[in-house]
Amino acid sequence: MTNETGGQDTPHAAPQVADAWRLAPVEADWFGRSSDFICAQLRDPDRNGGRTIAELAAHLDHDVILHWAWEPGGTREPAPYDLESHIADLRLWGAAGQPCAFD
Repeated sequence: MTNETGGQDTPHAAPQVADAWRLAPVEADWFGRSSDFICAQLRDPDRNGGRTIAELAAHLDHDVILHWAWEPGGTREPAPYDLESHIADLRLWGAAGQPCAFD
């Protein structure tokens, strides 16, 4: 059953969005990864899908499958913070020159 935000109430069902649902690429598995690893990956076009920071922010802003993470429906826990904060943080990080702790 789909709820009013497009999320699923069935715990094991795929998101019901207009785009074809698929698992995230293995590169998007950040569980257990350090902040340095994630920072380096996000700013490396060879590991971020060939995107600039502006393109990463636009991807996050427009990809309906990614939006599902903040409104997953059922008893699923949504992604932390809100989507707009993540997009704003990416843009601020880009404007600051994409610094990482190891720089």
